Amino acid sequence: GLSPSKAAYTLYPQATPNAYAIEKRGIAPCQDACPANQRAQGYIALIQEGRWEDAYRTIKIDNPFPGICGRVCNHQCETVCNRGLVEEPVNIHGLKRFVVDKIYEILLDSYKRKQESISEQAMPVINQVYEHQRQVYENIVVPVSDGARVFQVLANLENCYQSKGKELVRSYEKSIILATIDQSWQEHLRELDDLRQSVRNAQYEQKDPLLIYKFEAFELFTTMIDKVNRDVVSTLMKAHIPLRDPKSIQRAEAPKKMDLSKFEANKDEMSSYNDPSGGGPGKDGRTHAQQPIRVEKKVGRNEPCPCGSGKKYKNCHGGPGSAG
Repeated sequence: GLSPSKAAYTLYPQATPNAYAIEKRGIAPCQDACPANQRAQGYIALIQEGRWEDAYRTIKIDNPFPGICGRVCNHQCETVCNRGLVEEPVNIHGLKRFVVDKIYEILLDSYKRKQESISEQAMPVINQVYEHQRQVYENIVVPVSDGARVFQVLANLENCYQSKGKELVRSYEKSIILATIDQSWQEHLRELDDLRQSVRNAQYEQKDPLLIYKFEAFELFTTMIDKVNRDVVSTLMKAHIPLRDPKSIQRAEAPKKMDLSKFEANKDEMSSYNDPSGGGPGKDGRTHAQQPIRVEKKVGRNEPCPCGSGKKYKNCHGGPGSAG
């Protein structure tokens, strides 16, 4: 016969609390029409509860670009929505755009508070140094840490004083971005070298190594870009100044260069330096190339003596009592 169960039912009689479950069959029309095959019910419920971060993370599971899809997608999911048979369908693409904009506003406000905190923390030191030692210091180095690393941020003292610490924040942002890109790019080059060595085995599988190298290198580059964005944002949001004592501030100096004025070299010395034969100046002051050492052929003990006596060398000049 027919099953007595209904669409809404209890999981089991002893369920505590006495919760009900709803059995759904098939795929929702909005999910079936979505090119990314994304379920909308989950993040819509989280948006309704005001849990913006959880809704954003739920969207990112199936859709890595919710902000773009919320603006350029033709939202076929709304066209097939069953709710449209009764009233207006759910504005799914608008909700995605709303969540992304909301998260952006939250992060931007948090980062602005972080900038103000860094400026307020650095201004007492900058004011004291500028008012008493501005004739000595033109640029200053301020240590800024993210909890794991310490970055020596170079900033102009007068600009920091006039902008009330904003110049220091801009210098810190620039230093973080450049350092992160430089480190990630070096790692990316090492990964490309490893990839170049590994794709050589593809020819044994009847595959084009160059084609595989292009695909894999593009994936590595995409991963590097994503990692750079994450590391930059993470480092900027964790920034703080561990410096407390104004006396411990350092004066920014340009990198020292080797003084070449004490070294003298002429053309002859340079040529002798580059000459592998190791020629040097002679008695007349001119440079002569060193001649190779010539070694005469050694006479064997049983060979005729070079003196022409007709005897063997061991019985003539090569004997024990001979001086030759």
